Amino acid sequence: SSGINAEYGDDPYQLEEDPEDLYNDGEEEIPGYLPYLNRDQAVEKLKQDPRNECYLIRDSTTNPEITPHVISLKLGSSYEHTRLNKRSNGRLAIGTVKPMEKTHSSLLDLIRYHQTTPMNLKGKSFVLRNAVRT
Repeated sequence: SSGINAEYGDDPYQLEEDPEDLYNDGEEEIPGYLPYLNRDQAVEKLKQDPRNECYLIRDSTTNPEITPHVISLKLGSSYEHTRLNKRSNGRLAIGTVKPMEKTHSSLLDLIRYHQTTPMNLKGKSFVLRNAVRT
């Protein structure tokens, strides 16, 4: 045996992954995820956060097949909205296709990656450190 089942046994708390639910790792676990906000509501929510830099993730309404999510960011007094696009292989990445880009298997994977590795947005570096409270 591979040892995986022996290690965990028949743990009733072990979660089964739903292959249909690739981009949603369980909504409560995704920091700053407010799926139903529109762009204006996202800016209002970011304005309410006292921190100088913060972010939230919302579902896209523009083209959800290609762009399932948007990251809305507060950088001081300015606000940015960056699309998270699905690549042809089904993985997620920020914005348009770039050579040698890092892609992610899930929304949570993308967020975790950018909690330590900065995104470059219009010449500014941004780390997903401060999620708004959901």
